[in-house]
Amino acid sequence: MILGPHEDIGRLPWWLQRIAEGGRVVAPGAPTRSLQYVDARDIASFVLSGLAAEISGTYDVISASGHTTTSGLLEACVDATGSGAELVWIDEDRLAAAGAQPWTQLPCWVPQEGEFAGFLEADTAKAARAGLRCRPVEDTVRDTWEWMQRETLPTQREDRAVHGLPSEIEKELLSAGQ
Repeated sequence: MILGPHEDIGRLPWWLQRIAEGGRVVAPGAPTRSLQYVDARDIASFVLSGLAAEISGTYDVISASGHTTTSGLLEACVDATGSGAELVWIDEDRLAAAGAQPWTQLPCWVPQEGEFAGFLEADTAKAARAGLRCRPVEDTVRDTWEWMQRETLPTQREDRAVHGLPSEIEKELLSAGQ
């Protein structure tokens, strides 16, 4: 999962836009769920440093599991936007029952069980030993928000799904248990 300024997939920009709207926001799964991502600028730095050092081989170029959590990412979005949005944590069973799709409708999130088990637990030690350094999630989120305020977002890529939770699913999830 590549995030950061100039992201043309729309994962982090969707979260930032939705959280900037304020109000109650569906926060998927467990707050402590580990996330693995990489800021595009950190990939660039790794590749350029690797070229200079003449390293070769295959590297899993993402942050270590636990570099941040779902809560860390979404709270950074609240802080960056200054929206005061309220994160409402919805467990995986309720998300599935409502038909909320991981990865696309709820970008950056996948369930811990089933077909996505182990998805955010890759061993990235080789890349770290070769020099990959991943900036804090707060920096990636803040810089992406600042970029979004300065520039027009890229056109939605035709080869990718549109990201974001449909409003009818969001309303259903937020109204349950009130």
